[in-house]
Amino acid sequence: MDAQGAFPVDETVWRRVPGGRFYECLVCKTQHRDVQVKSKHCVPHENTVVHRTNALKMRYPHLYSTTGGVDQPVPNSTAQPIIESAARALVHAIAHPHQPPPSMADHILWFQPEDFNMDPTVEEQEVAMSREIARDVLDVLFDKDSGDDLGGEPSGSESSEDEDKIPQTCALDALMHLPRSVFSEKQLDLFLWLLRVLDVRDVPSVQSMKTFCANMQALYGVESVMNQGALGHRFFVNNLAQIISQKLAKPPAGSMSFPPELTTLSVYIGNKHFFTFEPALLTNSRFAIPVRWFTRENQLHAQCWKMEVVPTYDGPAWQAVTSPLYTVSASDFLRPYPELQQDMLARPAAYQNLPLASKMHSVYNPSSATCWRWTYSSEAGSSWRVRGGGARVMAFPIWLYCDDTSGNLSKKWNAHNSFLFTPAGLSRTESQKEYNVHFLYGESTGGHESDTGSESSSRPASPCPAVGESGATTPSTTTRTQKPRTRKRARQVLVETVDTISQAILNFIRPGRPRNKAQTCAKLQSYVEDAKVIGTKTEIGNAQTKSGIKDRFQLHFLEQIFDSYKGCQGAQEKERALKAKLDSLPVEIDKMINPVWRVRGLDAHTDTPVEILHVVLLGFVKYFWRDMIKNQLKNKQPKKDLLATRLSCLDVSGLGLSLLAGHTLVQYAGSLVGRDFRAIAQVAPFVLQDLVTPECYETWKSLSRLIPLIWQPQITNLDVYLKLLEYEIDQFLVRAASWTAAWFNKPKFHIPVHLPDHIQRFGPAILFATEQFESFNAVIRAKSIHSNQQAPSRDIARAFAQGSQVRHWLSGGFIQKLTPESITVVPKEDDSRRNKCILKRPAFSPDPKQWTTVGPQPPALVEPPLTSYLGLHRASPSQRCVRDKTQKEAVPYDHLRVASKFPLDPSFPVTAKFWRNTGCVLKGGDSCKVNDFVVVSGSLGSASQIAHVDEIIQRHMSTSLDPDFILLQTYQLHPTPSSSNMPYLMPASLWVKARFEVCQKIA
Repeated sequence: MDAQGAFPVDETVWRRVPGGRFYECLVCKTQHRDVQVKSKHCVPHENTVVHRTNALKMRYPHLYSTTGGVDQPVPNSTAQPIIESAARALVHAIAHPHQPPPSMADHILWFQPEDFNMDPTVEEQEVAMSREIARDVLDVLFDKDSGDDLGGEPSGSESSEDEDKIPQTCALDALMHLPRSVFSEKQLDLFLWLLRVLDVRDVPSVQSMKTFCANMQALYGVESVMNQGALGHRFFVNNLAQIISQKLAKPPAGSMSFPPELTTLSVYIGNKHFFTFEPALLTNSRFAIPVRWFTRENQLHAQCWKMEVVPTYDGPAWQAVTSPLYTVSASDFLRPYPELQQDMLARPAAYQNLPLASKMHSVYNPSSATCWRWTYSSEAGSSWRVRGGGARVMAFPIWLYCDDTSGNLSKKWNAHNSFLFTPAGLSRTESQKEYNVHFLYGESTGGHESDTGSESSSRPASPCPAVGESGATTPSTTTRTQKPRTRKRARQVLVETVDTISQAILNFIRPGRPRNKAQTCAKLQSYVEDAKVIGTKTEIGNAQTKSGIKDRFQLHFLEQIFDSYKGCQGAQEKERALKAKLDSLPVEIDKMINPVWRVRGLDAHTDTPVEILHVVLLGFVKYFWRDMIKNQLKNKQPKKDLLATRLSCLDVSGLGLSLLAGHTLVQYAGSLVGRDFRAIAQVAPFVLQDLVTPECYETWKSLSRLIPLIWQPQITNLDVYLKLLEYEIDQFLVRAASWTAAWFNKPKFHIPVHLPDHIQRFGPAILFATEQFESFNAVIRAKSIHSNQQAPSRDIARAFAQGSQVRHWLSGGFIQKLTPESITVVPKEDDSRRNKCILKRPAFSPDPKQWTTVGPQPPALVEPPLTSYLGLHRASPSQRCVRDKTQKEAVPYDHLRVASKFPLDPSFPVTAKFWRNTGCVLKGGDSCKVNDFVVVSGSLGSASQIAHVDEIIQRHMSTSLDPDFILLQTYQLHPTPSSSNMPYLMPASLWVKARFEVCQKIA
């Protein structure tokens, strides 16, 4: 706060605002311009052009008056001294040509050139108007005038210090939209008040920041579009196309690798552009239709349909034959469709008068003996060729995830269904980063209680109805029998029950008959047809239970049908009520079925992979751990204490974990989270021996062997891996059944049998793991809490959209330059208002010169801790080796332990000196320390082995940040298992002096 009298002000110019710390400029107020600043800013304001101009207008109003456009003559009192002074100067110049002229008279020293009233030229008027419009545009973007109403400190004038306001606004914008640190409007207001108290200059107001963010969203951000749901609710969706464009306009987009078989609709072969589902000419005068591009041994190939000439009513035409598909190398493609069409028109004889490439008639499938009209392209070619306008067209595959999240701190009510996605072309490391997780939309479920307890409803890939597997009935549904009346009947029922249980278990641990999309849609449609008959509610419910097909979306309409005639008396009255309700519902039955079944190319049965987080860690591991604590160790406090002690004393440094809190894991077994169960799954076989039954212990060991197989980041030999995975899944389920078949009452124990099929279809299960999405629950909950709950879907969507824009700017993303069409200026109606500016997003331009990035100041904000809050990429470490602090100076080679195993490399001079390191960063980005275990390959031949890190060496004065070599001792599997019947390693006699590139940290 300003000290009293520290900055004296001219009381003839300034008036202190009552009850405040600001001074009002009386000079500028006469010209209808309100300026209120602190005392320390009074003198700088008096030196501005605006203030001096207003002072001249107040002192000499006749010079600035505009009365009918008549020129105002200079008063005689002013002109006479000028004439006399000019005459004296002329006489002096004639008499004394080498001396300077005398000074002007004191009584005219006040006269300045700007006192002359000269009409501006047309060019000067246009420049002045442009400056005024530019100032109004900036006022709209930054809302400078809003600070006067809300207590913010106004700038007072258009000075060069306004440039300093942009970095402050940028920093506050980033602070307001941190994903994991949400500010409410009141908290932001308090924070801005604190900045003003600390005498931070040009602090914007809350309203100014909100206006700035809204305008930036209109120009460069992601739009949140309102949609009307089929169930009558409203929700907001962030524009998917704009999110993708932002993602691809960032420098990190180069880390995405899009395989042609998933994304490529068109390819360039040489300088020729080929599209799928377009006729093309191959070598040897062959015709084909490419339907899929893929790479094999880094060479581009295409799977093609065969083309045959068939007779039609309009003459000969082409027919595409879908099977068998045959593979064609990219080098065999000669002419794309447009070039082929033109050449066939120009030289028909060269093609033996075959039909034109544009005369595609039909498609024939020999497998099903069906034929249909050709609709894949038109005479102009593929629709994507027309839309692309010559550009290469690619698809953008994504992993889509849906989950329900509680919208308040209690995590019990106000649930929101949210959709998130990550690009499918990212590497495993990049896909797990919050930076690459994008929010699509969220909506309130409208209920008062959400299922956020032990059973999560999260679903990867897409929302789909709850569909079970045929033949996968549980024992609880197959052992329900009537109470026997006789002992003979009881024995017979007992035998049948045992056989039924055995068959049910066998069905449970095997994949059932695969469903298909057409059968499921037909079954769902039959429910609607049956519901048109009065009194079929129970029948439909039984059919849903028996078939395992139940659509929660469809239930909304079925319940309306059932309730329409509820309470009606008589058959006719019920029929009238039913007919009235059916007339109000959609005519097409498909509109009353989940829209996921109408998405082309998506089959909810095969395209929704197993979600391993909730099935394994939050399923099997959680079930077993809670059962052990609450049932097997119930009333056995000494064993619980022993278990807690074992957990706390176990060395888990090799697992990359911190010391386990044994007491917490045992005492609060019902409140553990995913990371706790991840640690338990790895250490359970070593701490549970002698504490549980043998059957339980064998099941734990089987589960611990299965989990590392499921979380494999890379699969070298898919066939061998799938056989091993299927074997371990069978072993786990058999041991679980030997423990107790009651586990099979939980459907999650059946889901793993489908995992091998999903891995074969989508790749390693870790690619469609959902840990990174689950971490977003806290972010979504925070956005919901800071909403006014009137439109939470809108508030959450806008908050994520603004956060995405800030993240895009700070990460160096490209934005398109503004064009004249982006800003429309509506002239002001009177002097008391400013020009109204309407902002419009720039139209897309393929010209690289029309794209730019933000200035150099905003990216300077990207430093810790802001990087972790925004989920941005971590900067590469400036030092990849951690020096041993006990070593004071570099030592010769013979002072190292490696010298006793290997001689000095000839590439090093004899006088070379080295540093020992306690740790380093491996090629994969993992941190490695001395005494860690790594997987080493290359130095040991084709086979990889586990080795112990004994020494990490770096040459003195090395120009590289990486170690020069690592001393490793290999380990081998002990021939006999340990006392806990678990395999373990023992040191081998082989030592290796390896480069850090061939080492991989054991996770």
